[in-house]
Amino acid sequence: MRVAFVTVNYNNAWMTTLSVQSVLANFDADSVGEIVVVDNASHVSDYERLLKMTRDLKKVRVIRGETNSGYFRGLNCGLGALVKAEYSAIVICNNDLYFERDFVGALCRRLEAYENDVLVVAPDIITLSSSHQNPQYVKRVPKARRLGYAAYFSNRLLAMLIDLVMLPVRAWRAKGKGAVFSAEMQPICLCTGACMVLLPAFFEKEHQLDDSVFMYGEEALLAHQVRRAGGLQVFDPALRVHHFDRGSTGSLPRRALYDMQRRSYKIYKQYL
Repeated sequence: MRVAFVTVNYNNAWMTTLSVQSVLANFDADSVGEIVVVDNASHVSDYERLLKMTRDLKKVRVIRGETNSGYFRGLNCGLGALVKAEYSAIVICNNDLYFERDFVGALCRRLEAYENDVLVVAPDIITLSSSHQNPQYVKRVPKARRLGYAAYFSNRLLAMLIDLVMLPVRAWRAKGKGAVFSAEMQPICLCTGACMVLLPAFFEKEHQLDDSVFMYGEEALLAHQVRRAGGLQVFDPALRVHHFDRGSTGSLPRRALYDMQRRSYKIYKQYL
């Protein structure tokens, strides 16, 4: 069995390289066919640093984008560079991840456990505070939460007030409190977009990822693609990866971050 990885870099060569190195340090690294890094038009200095840092890493291919095309569009660029039929699974992911050393081996062992209608597998994504980001939602997003999103993205000042009120709640959740974590594989509705495993069945139904948004909300678009194809997403806690969380967007000003999220929300809200 062969597994490929696709990730996106934007002005963060050192973190991207650490993530790639964690894949190559896997016990079953021989099962890794190729790691494609799509550079989303980073500053020349960062792009050159990325080339230098990955130059001696086997199986790594860097593709330079002419513009910063966003997360899923960048991933589609990387997916387009692969011969998908050669792989039993393709991992698409952020660049701010650290893969546990048995990730590839566990994935290869688990592939036969997935039913034929499983298109996407969501791994156990663990933050620096040891909270688990998957699954986001086992069933469809509750109406109360959808109303909350609508209010949040209706007005920036209202969003700031909600952020202020929710600050202690989010701090509590960040510590893993109040979270319901399942140690069993199960079908889910919505995963966290930091890391997803696309199975061959996905590409039998879909040509590529829905890249309608620049960044944020990709999980909802992917969930819609899976439902439209009559397939399933499953959460598999046997696959473990660590997330530095906002390692790729942490430098953005809050206003710019909110505006980006709001633009994306207008597109993906219909799929929540």
